[in-house]
Amino acid sequence: MPYRQFTARDGQVESQSSTGRFRTDLPVDCIAEYDPAVTAVLPALACAFAASCVWLTVRIINRRERWAKCAGAGLVLLALVGYPLSIGPAAIWATEHRVAAADFTRFYSPLRAVANEFVLLDEFLDWYTDLCWICWAAFAATD
Repeated sequence: MPYRQFTARDGQVESQSSTGRFRTDLPVDCIAEYDPAVTAVLPALACAFAASCVWLTVRIINRRERWAKCAGAGLVLLALVGYPLSIGPAAIWATEHRVAAADFTRFYSPLRAVANEFVLLDEFLDWYTDLCWICWAAFAATD
């Protein structure tokens, strides 16, 4: 496995493997460091999310409460609508925060796989991302 060597030069970081093929220019403050708080917080959030899903499922199945059914349906609808509609703002955020293209593509690969099957969805996503970029350019021009 190739190692990465980080060296600061003119406010930039050069990342290079032992073969010398991999190189990124990231700001110095983007170097990943060990953060013990994140190590504790992420598993705690994952457990809290899992517990709330179990709790909501029990409310829906055992008690048959109407508000729980509406909340469950709303969360599913939010996920189905929010994921495709997040691609436009996420593309802008990814370029502003220098997210690797491979990571962005990996996150949205299920959406692109479905869009490759349905031409109308593919055209909508292209139109929507273009619209987000136009709105972002107009917003940035007013600052």
